[in-house]
Order: sequence, then C-alpha cells, then structure tokens
Amino acid sequence: MGMIDMVRDWFAPVRGRNVMPPAIRADFMRGNRGVVFGGWRPALREAADDVGASWDMAAARTIDLIQNSGWMAGALDQAVANTVSYRCFVGT
Repeated sequence: MGMIDMVRDWFAPVRGRNVMPPAIRADFMRGNRGVVFGGWRPALREAADDVGASWDMAAARTIDLIQNSGWMAGALDQAVANTVSYRCFVGT
C-alpha cells in the first residue's frame, strides 16, 4: 500500500473495510536516538542547590531595591498592610 493510498484511506475509508487509524504513540524521545535528545545529557541536581547558589545575590538585590526604591518600598508596605488587614478581618 503506497503513501497516497494510505492518505486516501485515512480521509475516505472504503466501505466494508474495517480500517482503523494508526495508534497514537508518545515516543517523542525515540529511545534517545533523535536529533534533539540524542546528545542532551543534563545533570540531575537538587533544586535547593540551585537556590543556594544564587541566594546571596538575589537577597542582596532585593534588599537594595527595597531600601533604595520608593516604588518597591511602597509595594512591599502595601502588601504587608493588605496581609495584616486581611488577617484582622478574618480573625485568624
């Protein structure tokens, strides 16, 4: 059966024939033989290690933004006020 016959049968199956469409498969990695996944060998690491590696710089930048930016300081103050007022309203 040629490619044209397969396409024709897919869209207009012959009456009386029980033509089932091909089964859907999820082998997108193709056993690690594909072009994309063939040479991709990432290291498995803990998320805590990634956070720990960038913690100092992220914390320093955050503190600097809060202390030196009026917009950020105001946003943080508003978030704290909303949290406090919500907790007082709910009563927990």
